[in-house]
Amino acid sequence: MTRPFFIAVFELRRYLADRGELAFGIALPIALFALMYGTFSGEPSFNGTAPIVDLDGGVVTGEILQRLDAIDGLTVELLSDDEATAKLDRSAILTAVVFPAGFSEAVVAGEPAHVVT
Repeated sequence: MTRPFFIAVFELRRYLADRGELAFGIALPIALFALMYGTFSGEPSFNGTAPIVDLDGGVVTGEILQRLDAIDGLTVELLSDDEATAKLDRSAILTAVVFPAGFSEAVVAGEPAHVVT
């Protein structure tokens, strides 16, 4: 029964003798905890802009845009087709979502409707 105790004491002395391993073993978990706490706690820090081209102007598209605009940290930027193309050419935006004409009617009719990105 005393043998496991002596082995544990021996390993503990050896661990405490190595200052680098001791600092690494204590500081790393504290640093990881602080990093995770800072990353995952508090208010959501996501802020983004969704460039959207609405060629449809229908009820379904309006509802989608309204729901997107209600998301905290997300701003909906409505662009014309020409504005979106110009911004994409200049690399001012990386992508844009385009609701094509007839999108709302297709959704209401139960037909496949596609959004172009």
